Amino acid sequence: MMLSMILEGNAQNTTKGGIHTIEVTVELNDESLESCFKSIERQTGLLFAFLPGQVDPYTSITLPKATRTVSATLDLVLKHTSLTYRQMNNSIVIFEKPTPSRSETTDAKEEMAVPALHVVTGKVTGPDGEPVPEANVQIKGAHAVTTDLDGRYTAEVLDHDVLVFSFVGYKTVETNVNSRKVIDLAMEYEVPLLQEVEVNAGYWKVKGREQTGNISKVTAKEIENQPVSNPLVALEGRVPGVYIHQYSGVPGGGVSIQIRGTNSLREYANDPLYIIDGVPFPSTQVSSSFISGAIIPNANPLNNINIADIESIEILKDADATAIYGSRGANGVVLVTTKAGRKASGSMQVNVDFRQGVGRITRTMDLLNTQQWLEMRKEAFRNDGVTMTANNAPDLLRWDTTRYTDWQKVLLGGTARVSDVKASVSGGDEFTRYLFSTNYYRESTVFPGDFSFRKGSAHFNFNHATRNDGFRFSLLASYTGTGNNLPKTDPIGAAIQLAPVAPRVYDDQGELNWENGTWANPFGALRQTYTSNIGTVVVNSIISYRVLPGLYMNNNLGYTNVQVDELQKNPISSLNPTAPDRTGSSMFGDNKVNTWIAEPQLEYRDTIGAHGVLKMLVGTTFQQTISKGQTLWAKGYRNDDLLEDPLSAPEIEVAENAYAQYRYNAIFGRINFNWKEKYIINLTGRRDGSSRFGPGKQFANFGAIGTAWIFSSEPFIEHVFPFLSYGKLRASHGITGSDQIGDYQYLDSYSSTSNTYNGLKGTVPIRLYNPDYSWESNKKTEAAIELGFAGNRILLSTSYYHNLSSNQLVGHSLPVITGQASINSNLGAVVQNTGVEVMLNTVNVFNSNFTWKTYINATAPQNKLINYPNLKGSDYDQRYVVGQPLSIRQKYHYTGVNPETGIYTFEDVDGDGNMSAPNDYQSLKKVTQQFYGGIQNNIRYKNWQLDVFFQFVKQTGINYLSMFLNTPGSRLTNQPVQVLDRWQQPGDITGIQQFTQRGGGPLGVAATAYNNAREYSDYAISDASFVRLKNVSLSWQLRSSWLKSMRLQQGSVYVQGQNLLTFTKYAGYDPEIPVGSRSLPPLRIVMAGIQLTF
Repeated sequence: MMLSMILEGNAQNTTKGGIHTIEVTVELNDESLESCFKSIERQTGLLFAFLPGQVDPYTSITLPKATRTVSATLDLVLKHTSLTYRQMNNSIVIFEKPTPSRSETTDAKEEMAVPALHVVTGKVTGPDGEPVPEANVQIKGAHAVTTDLDGRYTAEVLDHDVLVFSFVGYKTVETNVNSRKVIDLAMEYEVPLLQEVEVNAGYWKVKGREQTGNISKVTAKEIENQPVSNPLVALEGRVPGVYIHQYSGVPGGGVSIQIRGTNSLREYANDPLYIIDGVPFPSTQVSSSFISGAIIPNANPLNNINIADIESIEILKDADATAIYGSRGANGVVLVTTKAGRKASGSMQVNVDFRQGVGRITRTMDLLNTQQWLEMRKEAFRNDGVTMTANNAPDLLRWDTTRYTDWQKVLLGGTARVSDVKASVSGGDEFTRYLFSTNYYRESTVFPGDFSFRKGSAHFNFNHATRNDGFRFSLLASYTGTGNNLPKTDPIGAAIQLAPVAPRVYDDQGELNWENGTWANPFGALRQTYTSNIGTVVVNSIISYRVLPGLYMNNNLGYTNVQVDELQKNPISSLNPTAPDRTGSSMFGDNKVNTWIAEPQLEYRDTIGAHGVLKMLVGTTFQQTISKGQTLWAKGYRNDDLLEDPLSAPEIEVAENAYAQYRYNAIFGRINFNWKEKYIINLTGRRDGSSRFGPGKQFANFGAIGTAWIFSSEPFIEHVFPFLSYGKLRASHGITGSDQIGDYQYLDSYSSTSNTYNGLKGTVPIRLYNPDYSWESNKKTEAAIELGFAGNRILLSTSYYHNLSSNQLVGHSLPVITGQASINSNLGAVVQNTGVEVMLNTVNVFNSNFTWKTYINATAPQNKLINYPNLKGSDYDQRYVVGQPLSIRQKYHYTGVNPETGIYTFEDVDGDGNMSAPNDYQSLKKVTQQFYGGIQNNIRYKNWQLDVFFQFVKQTGINYLSMFLNTPGSRLTNQPVQVLDRWQQPGDITGIQQFTQRGGGPLGVAATAYNNAREYSDYAISDASFVRLKNVSLSWQLRSSWLKSMRLQQGSVYVQGQNLLTFTKYAGYDPEIPVGSRSLPPLRIVMAGIQLTF
């Protein structure tokens, strides 16, 4: 009995310490106990947790208005109840006061008769197998203990005792001890249940139930289940309204992201704003496109962030969600929150995770073999009536025609090795938390040679709060270093075009074989390399001070620095010996981007009456970004050993030299009012200033309004629709701007000439002064409904958005006499983006041993140019069509192969007998997505967890024809086997024209027709839809007995797979890259790993 009293007393003394100094003002006039709890939540940010029906009996409590500590207030209102409380982190858990069940007597004999106590241990987990920290484990009728961060508990019990396991949101479970020493329990969710997921809205956090804007969240677990290095790749198909695709499968390759479509006519002005822990991060590649563009097209800066450090990614989409970021968030906002330490009662926790795997291309194309190749080439010469010679047919007369090489296997058929190891140390207590983590990632390529991508990082996070929560401080610092060693160009072009009879790679002496200069040896190109080293620093500090009850003064300070060093080498040994000027060259790149930001803010929270909550925020932003870079082209090397030294080059040319300073400041404010947790309104306003505009145009005002009505809380709704467990209507409207025009565009600008006069270089104007253009404007409107059925085991959300982007910034053509081709100006063009987004989450099976959940999202977007004044005759006449998407392609209309001539034919619109653009453009093809989305299934059986994700895209794209630059039969270029179904004689009906070895020109009618078909007609556009088994993750949690024997807190082994299967009719390599790009497709990657926590 003494032991029970001590445990009980210690628990209460420990938990009340964090709230005995936090003050609140509460007044109750015959009100419920729950009303008191809500009032405290509004003023402090604390959350109350209690079991269903636990506080229902207490509906008439009166408490005079006064300012008291939280603990004093709770002591008063709970004094005459059967309830007590315990603080756990930021929550206050309400539970029943313990009542003695064992007879307490002073009789020594009776005391001696009490059976002996023994220790029972165990682990409490949720339906997903994750530990349930701070769950209540009570000896029925006596004291209680709580589980630690890993769900473990220890209690002293009697054999006949009953343990009661409870936690808010889970079913309460009772189990008899029966002399057991280990009792593990898998708790089930209490259904009905609405998961109150808290999301990061940028300058504040909000519960999903109370959102007025559209914010999607992807958690660390969803990201870590995927063997990828770029966090954006982990989001593919998982977020409605966000279309992401890879440009290349090379490690560190480029990634594209579009949030609710294309808003601007300028391609580079559609990137979202990236925010990492409150600090802006570059949205476009920092490396030089002169050097890296061939092997890493459209490199994405987030590839330089360690994916293992990410706690969550939130994507802000509509006006209400993005307005607080003003013009920077016109194209959406991607918020990356990194991991922080968690409360661990002062103890330290060490986590180690190691995984290793392999990657290969998912499929190859069916190309001609040696026999088919020889047949094609000989037939081409016969069709053209041309005699074969050693010069025009070396493959037939000089090469070994018995050879066969599968160049796809040679150049793309290797196995990429992937290794990923990460470790972290974390700990802290109720007031101070810390985390230090490190990571190393390496991925080689499928190309022959020692090529690889490497990434290493270190991350530190520190958080502290005073006991009365009046002062908070956090510091985050991270460094990520990435290194790339790749071939200069992607060898996929050589892999699909080299003749199967091409000569062997090496001669008898082991040197590159050039076969007397008759072919381009692909291993020569592999000796031309691209290397880069990128260092990324992110530092952020947030300071918060409570000035008065409900009034807080905050300051967000941040700094980022990205530095890129690049080298492209073209050694002499990579060149054909017959080349006329056989010298080496190198390109050196040095680029830096650093940003600092300071955002002082005032935040106020208060209650209005008994049911209203008012939250206000006002702040200002000061931001500066400095970008500078230089690219040198060193030429004329006679020794390959000197290629890394620019001073050893006989000739050096400055290919690029740039410096830019961007300054941005703003004043912003937000007012949020919540009445009865049913009616919510959110107002946001912002005045932005940008250095990218001229005098008088630098400032603009933007704002938004968002509203929400949780109609399921209305009594009449509960009566009329009893099957509806949750329902919310929300809507938003607002205006944001965009200043993504580049720096100094309004100023007179000059550039140095490359030529000299009398030994001096001059300058030439490259841009005219134009201070009159101003901000683009983006009007966003959204309406949405969210519904829950069957106790929220079925959750459905549907939203419709309508965005209008106007005042477009484009290049306006100028007369030749001005000396300039164009000048930037605002145009009355209007781009419209509309769409429907649907999310469906279901709990299909739900019990202690087996759980099955499904998450489905789908988006149907529409992009349209609805106005463009004077488009006819402008520079964009052949590019855009009013009423059509910006991705529209104007093409000749393909009409088949002429059965008499065997030549491709097209509709001659103007009837002049020739195909010419734009007069004969008739076909309009939408090269875009009609709809896309994903389906996730999470299945848990005991200690096993299986996650399966399918991505689907319905789209039209450029087909495989665009990858084959030369006509079938010509220029030693291999072809897909489809060309065998070609026209051979008059009367043949087929879709493939006759073979020809000619190029263009008057005699090359067939070659000209092929080029028209490949590049200018709708023949090259086809369906590129696909369904892909994007990710599979299977894990097994180690048994408790094993963990105990190894002195581990947690452990698991797992297998993960990415891009495992693709179902498509697309004839090229991969429909994800359906734009004719000659880039390596995304790899199929399979990894296995182990995770241990000490």
